[in-house]
Amino acid sequence: MGLPLTTADGRTTFGDPIKVVDTADAEYDPIRLDGDTLLLQTDLDAPLGRIVSVDLGWAARGDVQFAEVVPETRATLTDAVAAADGLLLGYLDDAQGAVVHVGRDGSGAVEVDLPAGALVGLDGRAGREEAFAAVSTLTTPTASFRLVLPAHQGDPVAVEPLDLLPRAALDADRPGFVLRRHRATSADGTPVPYFLAVPDDGRDGPRPTLLYGYGGFKIPVGADYRPGWAAWLAAGGALAIANLRGGGEYGTAWYEDGRLANKQHVFDDVIAVGEDLIATGVTPADGLAVHGRSNGGLLAGAALTQRPDLFAAALPTVGVLDLLRFHKFTIGAAWMSDYGDPDTPEGFADAHAYSPLHRVRPGTAYPPTLVSTADHDDRVVPLHSFKFAAALQAAQGGDAPILLRVDTSAGHGAGKPLAKIASEWTDLLAFAAENTGLRPA
Repeated sequence: MGLPLTTADGRTTFGDPIKVVDTADAEYDPIRLDGDTLLLQTDLDAPLGRIVSVDLGWAARGDVQFAEVVPETRATLTDAVAAADGLLLGYLDDAQGAVVHVGRDGSGAVEVDLPAGALVGLDGRAGREEAFAAVSTLTTPTASFRLVLPAHQGDPVAVEPLDLLPRAALDADRPGFVLRRHRATSADGTPVPYFLAVPDDGRDGPRPTLLYGYGGFKIPVGADYRPGWAAWLAAGGALAIANLRGGGEYGTAWYEDGRLANKQHVFDDVIAVGEDLIATGVTPADGLAVHGRSNGGLLAGAALTQRPDLFAAALPTVGVLDLLRFHKFTIGAAWMSDYGDPDTPEGFADAHAYSPLHRVRPGTAYPPTLVSTADHDDRVVPLHSFKFAAALQAAQGGDAPILLRVDTSAGHGAGKPLAKIASEWTDLLAFAAENTGLRPA
C-alpha cells in the first residue's frame, strides 16, 4: 500500500492510498520510487529472488502488473538498495557474497570488486554518488568500503577502504587458516554444503572440530566473523559452518524445505555434516562439538537428543528447547512461521517429534553438555534452558557433566558488553576444548 504525496504552496498532502499488493503470496520489499515507477525485490515466481517494477499510475486504477527488471539468476538475491541512478544488488553464490551494480532498468551489470569474505552490510541512496559495503571473515571483524558509483552505467565501481579499525594490528594477531567448501549427504539424499576452516599450521590428520549451524527463518549463514572463531582456530581446532535447510542461502525453496512439517530436515542436515566430518577424517569420532544460538540452540539441542553418540560435546545457547510451549511467552508466537502452531493437532505432532525437551530419554548416555541462557532474555525466555538442563541432568545415564550457565543482567545477546561476550566465549570454548581433546600448543 502506498500513499502519494502532493506538494503545493509549501504544503504536502496525502492522496488516496494505492494498493500494490494485499495478498501474502510472496515477499515484496520496496527499493526505490522514481516518478510513478516503484521497484520491488520479490521471490514471486523466483525462489532465488528478482527485481520487478510496478507502474503506480496503473495501480491506482486497479491494474497492478509486474515488469521484470532483474531476472532470477543462479545466485540468491539477498539485498537490493538504491544507489545514485541505479541499484546495488547483494547476492549469495553458494553462500559466498557478491555485489553487482545495475541501472534502474537492470542494464549494465557490473560486479563490484570487493575483497573476499562475507558481505555483512550494504547501504546506498538514490541520487547519492557513493555507497558503502561491509565485509568480514572468520577471524577479521567488519571492514568497511566506500563505493564510488560511475557516471556511466556499465563502468567499474571504484572501491575505497575505510580504515575504521587498526587493520595492521588485527592482521598481525589473527590466525592463518584454509577455508574450503564441502558437501555432506542428508538422510533424504539432499546435498548439504558447509564451510570448513582448518588452521594453516602444517599439521595433518584429524583434529577437534566445532560444528556451528542455524537453519531457520530464511536467515543465511556465512563464513563471517564471530568473536570465538579466531580463538578456536588459533588453538588448533577446525571449524565447520553448515548451510542447513531452513536458512536463506539458497532461496525460498531451501527455506521451505526446513520449516513446519519439514523442520526435521534441518536436524538431519546437521547430523549428516557431523557424520561427514568424521568419515572424511577431519575430526576423530570423539572430537566433535555442536554449537548454535537461539534457533541454532534448538539445532544443538535436537542434534544431541537425536544422536547423543555422535557428539563429544554440545553447546545449546539461548535455545528454543520446549517446542510445545514456545508460543506462550514474549514474542514466541511470531515463530510459528517456522515451528507451526502446537495448539493444533498437526502442529503438536510435528513439534513433539523433534522438541529437544520432549526427546530426552531416561538412562541415555548424553555427551557433555553446556546449556547457556541469560536471566533477562526476553526473546527466548530462560525457562527453555532451565527445563532442558534439568531434564538432561535427571535422565543422564552416563558420567558426562550436564551444566547450566546463566548470564546475569543480560539478555538474548544484542548489545551485550564486551566483557560479558568474552566471558561467554571463554566458557563455551573451554568446555568444548576440554571435552573434544583440544590442547592449545
